[in-house]
Amino acid sequence: MQTIDRLLQRLNEHYVCIDGRVDYPVFEYILERTSSESPGYPANSTTRQLAQPLSIYGLEFQDLHLPVTVTAKGSTLKVIGAYGLPNTDGENSVTVALKQSTRANKLVLVTNVIGLTGAQKGAPIAEVVLEGKAGTITTLPIRMGLETAVWDERCQPSANCETAFQWHKRMAIVGQNGFPGAWRDFQAGLHLVNFDLPPGTDATKISIRYTSGSGHLYLWGIALRD
Repeated sequence: MQTIDRLLQRLNEHYVCIDGRVDYPVFEYILERTSSESPGYPANSTTRQLAQPLSIYGLEFQDLHLPVTVTAKGSTLKVIGAYGLPNTDGENSVTVALKQSTRANKLVLVTNVIGLTGAQKGAPIAEVVLEGKAGTITTLPIRMGLETAVWDERCQPSANCETAFQWHKRMAIVGQNGFPGAWRDFQAGLHLVNFDLPPGTDATKISIRYTSGSGHLYLWGIALRD
């Protein structure tokens, strides 16, 4: 898996993923070469969803068949894969540089968390750093139970996030590839959150950094909205 992830990282230097499907363990992605004059990840002109880096994930999500469409809080995104933090090289951050600056009032993320132990509701586990065209920096916290949630729970009505999609995670008979919750059967979910951005934000780069010492944060979708 680490070898494939490193290959995807190298491809990300010259290509972006524009479509794909996953029927675990088969990952199929359609890549489009980027222009050297205008590198970066493009945004869909209709949904404002950004193309994003993708990684190969483990058995945890073998019952999730992609693509799926997720809808919550007035946003609809197409999920074709995810990027896990930390990644297989232990790096705890990922950066999405935009192909062109994009004016937006809201940042939309679709995420979930697995394997995180001991985090209380409201505890910060990650942060988003958005860079603007004029050099402005906006930092946004991702807190457990508020902006995201673990995969085997729904976002609560009082949270900022909303569970946008669920699937049936079945019991997995595993050995050395075991993972937290492998032997359990439950409804797993993807959670969507809207972040309000400062007025006049003209985004050029979005970075997500996972700050918790255990578990993984998965990024399934990202968009900029008016």
